[in-house]
Amino acid sequence: MSSKLERMVKTAKIIADNSYPSIEFLCTVYEVSERTIYDDLRAIKEKLGLELIYDKDKKGYKFLSDAQKLPMFELTEGEFFDLAIGNLLATHYSGSLLENDLSSIFHKIKDRLPDKISLSVDELNKLLKVKPDPGVDFSDKTFKTIYNACKSNQAIELNYWSVSKNEISNRIIHPYCLQNHKNTWYLIAYCTLQKDYRTFALHRIKNIKTINEFFKSPNTDELNKWLNSSFQLEHSNNNYKFKIEFTDIAARHIKERTWHKSEKQTTVDENTVILEFEAQNLDEVKRWVLTWGENARVIEPKILIDKINTEIKNILTNYNSNGKG
Repeated sequence: MSSKLERMVKTAKIIADNSYPSIEFLCTVYEVSERTIYDDLRAIKEKLGLELIYDKDKKGYKFLSDAQKLPMFELTEGEFFDLAIGNLLATHYSGSLLENDLSSIFHKIKDRLPDKISLSVDELNKLLKVKPDPGVDFSDKTFKTIYNACKSNQAIELNYWSVSKNEISNRIIHPYCLQNHKNTWYLIAYCTLQKDYRTFALHRIKNIKTINEFFKSPNTDELNKWLNSSFQLEHSNNNYKFKIEFTDIAARHIKERTWHKSEKQTTVDENTVILEFEAQNLDEVKRWVLTWGENARVIEPKILIDKINTEIKNILTNYNSNGKG
């Protein structure tokens, strides 16, 4: 069912198009009662300041003056193209929680645009495709509770499942902000149990409630420094300097983009590049390096070299034992 504001805007647009809508027609369009439509028309007059009159000959409503209409957005076709791409990306990467709201907002704006915009949204959707990372489901209530707590600086009590320890623990946290990484939502917060910043995956939160405790907003520089200390998302209590050599196809991929804010890339030759950066979590970098297979070799730190050697030995053992079976 459409909201009152949606009906008001759409009705004003129908009238501005000289369609002379009748009460019966509007009731059918919106599937509401005559009384609701009369209330909408009154609101168009009083809240939007548009004078309506009933045309007996046309048996429908029109504006008192042809000059009266809802103000249009002054967007160029290029700006509308950018808006359409933004909507496409946002709806794919925000998950089902925000997808409907974002789509509704975009189409409301589109309906208010002047006719000179000739781009077709359906055509854009055919030509532009987005393949997001796999997402995970979580409660809409969880997201909204956290978002509101972040806004009001209100503490939260929750039960959280740790995937590494395979156990659930009770936490009281100070929620700071929400972060979307690879189509998954995370909460950045101060954990009173660990007495440090922590990252919580929303889909691993089992129970959540706000409590009557409030906190001061975090120091922005300090929080950003902590966020930037991860390679992608994960943190630890240590900081490491990484130096990794990439060859052949991996080197070409590495040179195409920036992988970390602290990085330095050194091109050795056409097929070799060395990537250096600072980050905290060894296991996160280890998993990333292994995705490049034989075209990646860790130079520093030694502790990561040892971890990867152990991982490779375990992989070989796993495949050799399966082969014998």
